[in-house]
Amino acid sequence: MGLHEARQNWQNKSKAAKNLLECLYGMLPCFWYGRKSGFALFFLYLINKLVHLCAALGHLFMMRSFLGFEDLHFGWTCAVDLVRGREWRQTRVFPRVTFCDIPIKHLGQWNTRSIQCVLPLNILNEKLYIFLWFWTVFCISLTVISTIVWLVRVFTPKIRQQFVKKYLHKLALLVDKAKDEEEHQLRKDFVRVFLSLDGLFLLNLMEHNAGNMCVTEIIFNLYSRYKEQRREDRRGERHDLNDGSDGPSAVDRQDGLTQRRAKHDY
Repeated sequence: MGLHEARQNWQNKSKAAKNLLECLYGMLPCFWYGRKSGFALFFLYLINKLVHLCAALGHLFMMRSFLGFEDLHFGWTCAVDLVRGREWRQTRVFPRVTFCDIPIKHLGQWNTRSIQCVLPLNILNEKLYIFLWFWTVFCISLTVISTIVWLVRVFTPKIRQQFVKKYLHKLALLVDKAKDEEEHQLRKDFVRVFLSLDGLFLLNLMEHNAGNMCVTEIIFNLYSRYKEQRREDRRGERHDLNDGSDGPSAVDRQDGLTQRRAKHDY
C-alpha cells in the first residue's frame, strides 16, 4: 500500500512538473513589458514590494500622529528610556498617573471636579507600541534588503549566467567554452533571449520555494527543448537556402551555353 501511494505521488508530481514545463515553455518568450525586455512579472513583483514598503512607512506615520510624537524614531527613544530606567515623569510619555475632570452633581447643580486617576493600561501600551515600532522597522529593512538583492540577482548578467550554468553543469549539458563555442553561445542565448529576466526570476523563486531538484528538472527540459528548437530552425533555414539556390536559373544556364559555344567557335 505504501509503495503504491509513493508511486502515485511520484506520478502526480511528474504530471504537475510536466504541466508547469509546458506552461513555462509557452509563456516565457511572451512575457514582456516590451517583448524585447521581458520583465513584466518582475516589474509587478517590484510594484508589490513598493506597496508593502509604503504600507509599512504609512504605519509608522500613523503611529506617530496617533501618539503625538514629533519624529519617526519614537520607538527607539522609548526603548532607550525604558532600559535606562527613566520614569514617565521625566519622559512625559505614556503617563501612569494623570488628572481627570469628572462632573459631579451637588445640590442640584453639576460641578466639575479634578481628581487623580491611575492609568495602568499605559504600562502595557508602552511595551506594545515599542514592539510594533521595532517590528515595523524590521519589516521595512527586510523589504528594502530583499528588493536590492532581487535587483542585483536579476539585472546582473554574470549572476544570471552563473545561475543557469550551475544547473547545466550538474546535468552534464554544458561543455567548456574552449571546446565548443557554439554551445557557449547557445547557453547565452538561452539565458538572455529565451528565459530573459522573467524566466530567471521564476526559476529563482522555484529554487527558494520548491528546492533544487524541481529547478534542475525544469532547466533540463527547457534547455533540451530549446536546443532542439534551434536545430529545427537551422534546418529550416538551410532548407530555404537550398531551395533558393536549387540549380542555376534559366538566364544563367543560357549565358553559360552561349559562353561555351563562343569558346568552341573560337
